[in-house]
Amino acid sequence: MRGVKMHRNLSQLVAVSAILALSLGGVANAGIELTKHNMSSGGINSTIKSVTGGTGTDEICIFCHTPHMNVTKGDVLPLWNHRLSSGVASYTMYKSATFNGADNYGTLQSVAMGAPSDPANLVAGNMSVTNLCLSCHDGTQAVNAMFNTPNRLNADPIMQGGSGSGSAYIPTSSNAYLGTDLQNDHPVNFTYAVSRSISDETLRMEGVGIVQYAGETVRLFNGTVQCASCHNPHADYVTNTEFTPFLRVTIVGSKLCLTCHDK
Repeated sequence: MRGVKMHRNLSQLVAVSAILALSLGGVANAGIELTKHNMSSGGINSTIKSVTGGTGTDEICIFCHTPHMNVTKGDVLPLWNHRLSSGVASYTMYKSATFNGADNYGTLQSVAMGAPSDPANLVAGNMSVTNLCLSCHDGTQAVNAMFNTPNRLNADPIMQGGSGSGSAYIPTSSNAYLGTDLQNDHPVNFTYAVSRSISDETLRMEGVGIVQYAGETVRLFNGTVQCASCHNPHADYVTNTEFTPFLRVTIVGSKLCLTCHDK
């Protein structure tokens, strides 16, 4: 009887463990699929998304990434597939008399940031990770403009829900639209360590590629602050609303701000 009972308890434990593993796995894997960055035909929270059927795509990652690039890969590129901004010579950067950010030369300014014509031109300095975000969010490039198109289509998928040609541009009325004038946005493309050492002692000490405080982490890219320092494009903020929109650290209690700023 004891053996039967132990066998039954073990079976129940295995069953409970399996359910727990599945539930935890669901939470762990819940990410971009539920966000607005899932612009596939199956996206349920995307304003702009692929049409269904033969002219659309159900691939999620392809709008930003490709496993095999057909262009030269730059150091900051995560196998990037989205075509970069066109017709933008440079962006108007944040500036203020009280801005303490510094570029590599100690100049108190955001580093001028141009629009590269090819991913190989994306390097630390005047073009970087932020350009990847802007390739959609400055509104000059369609969200479905790809270097490598879906194999089944051999063409960019047809989109719906956006504006402009093919309903594939972020509308100017959208919160996601940044344009090319970044003066009213948090400064980017400046070197964090230089800024801290020469001008702003209220910035917290950085580690290797991160700034961390009270268990919260903000990323640096080649030592610089970029859009993706504060934003994680894969963050599931539908399930975890305190990370809206795509935040690396919750804004509750200004935790995101306080990760870098010792105020």
